[in-house]
Formats: sequence, structure tokens, C-alpha cells
Amino acid sequence: MSASRRFRIAVFASGGGSNLGALLERFPPGNEREVALVVSDRTDAGALARAGAARVPTRVVRPRDFATPEEYGLQLVRLLRDNEIDLIVLAGFLRKVPAAVVEAFPLRIVNVHPALLP
Repeated sequence: MSASRRFRIAVFASGGGSNLGALLERFPPGNEREVALVVSDRTDAGALARAGAARVPTRVVRPRDFATPEEYGLQLVRLLRDNEIDLIVLAGFLRKVPAAVVEAFPLRIVNVHPALLP
């Protein structure tokens, strides 16, 4: 990353977006490190409204809109690359992250979870 380019974060969320709210407070749009995109698999996710209120671009990408899981994963990768994303934060994202995304963003995916997992 060049010194003049911002560090761009994509947040994946399926729910209300409380974790997204905290991320937006810490990494607001226009900051050197910014939440630059919010991605959801649900059109009714509250996180989309939170992002919109903060003027962060949003995209809904639903697996059922694609013929195969592979196509879904490739669409996510294209979206992330088109938006020059540096880091993906999973903040209440309730889907398995496609292999194509994991392969395209090695060591650049963080899962924020509000409780210990079993």
C-alpha cells in the first residue's frame, strides 16, 4: 500500500450491525483507515441502514442469486477488488466465506464475534 492511499476495510454483516457501528466510529469514511464497503447477504440487514447513514457504500450479494457457490465467491472477489479492499472484517456475517474469497485475501480476513464460540 502506498503512503498516500487509504487502507480500505470491507465489513461483511448479516444482522443489525452493532459491531459495524463500533467499526464505523473507529474507522470512519475519509479516514486514513476507513470502512469503505459493507456487504450483506440479506436485503433487510440493519447493517445496511447503518452504513447508509454513515455514507458508506453497500452491496447485497446473495448466494441464491448465483448458479453455483463458486460463482458467488468469484462475484465477491470481483466486488472486493473493484473497491480496492485491503481487509475484510466479518461482523456478524452468518454465511461460510467462499473459498475464492479466502484464497484471494490470505491473512486479510478477521472475524469479530461478540462471544466465545463453542
